[in-house]
Amino acid sequence: MLENSKSLKSSDKVKSRSQPTGLERVRSLQRRFSAKTRSSKKMASTELSKQDREAKPQIKIGHYILQQTLGVGTFGKVKVGIHEVTSYKVAVKILNRQKIKTLDVVGKIRREIQNLSLFRHPHIIRL
Repeated sequence: MLENSKSLKSSDKVKSRSQPTGLERVRSLQRRFSAKTRSSKKMASTELSKQDREAKPQIKIGHYILQQTLGVGTFGKVKVGIHEVTSYKVAVKILNRQKIKTLDVVGKIRREIQNLSLFRHPHIIRL
């Protein structure tokens, strides 16, 4: 009976050598998947940028190209801005002058600007 258990173990070892282990199989699939997604992402981003250029004109403020709206508030909206040269993404707050005048909140806006100018953080552009 001991001989049969030993022979089964040695035959299992032979089978495991000829077939990839679970970890090897997972790594192989990961490599294949990442290669496919990288190439499809490049194609998709190229296609999207062509569609965006043809569909609507780009709005530029300074060196930033404005894209989709992130949020809308009482005084205006926040959009994604991409720097032309570095492709660095930022949030750009656009204030609506008419709303500011009609709501008579110039003082509140000035306080907000003062408070924002105090921020010191690597991910926040200084005002």
